[in-house]
Amino acid sequence: MVTTAPSSTADRLAAMIKEFFGIDLRDFPEPTKVNLIADLKLDSLDLVELVMGIEEEFGIAISDDEANPFVTDDGVTAPHALSELVQLVDSKLGKVEA
Repeated sequence: MVTTAPSSTADRLAAMIKEFFGIDLRDFPEPTKVNLIADLKLDSLDLVELVMGIEEEFGIAISDDEANPFVTDDGVTAPHALSELVQLVDSKLGKVEA
């Protein structure tokens, strides 16, 4: 799993994405707004791998409903943005936004 110990949830998730997929989120102007499919080109198997890694890394369980992409108003499937993953993980860990 992730060998370094980044402090924030976003940093830990970014480290996982770099480790799993070789994508450095620092290459994006607003890393927390990165769309996992549109911007990172992750496919459904990549997303399953990421969710499983998140569960292991953070010691949490993520239901299928929470992990599934949502559908936008135009009917296009749009996956979670990194910021939404951060919120999901933090809520599972009982962290409260400041």
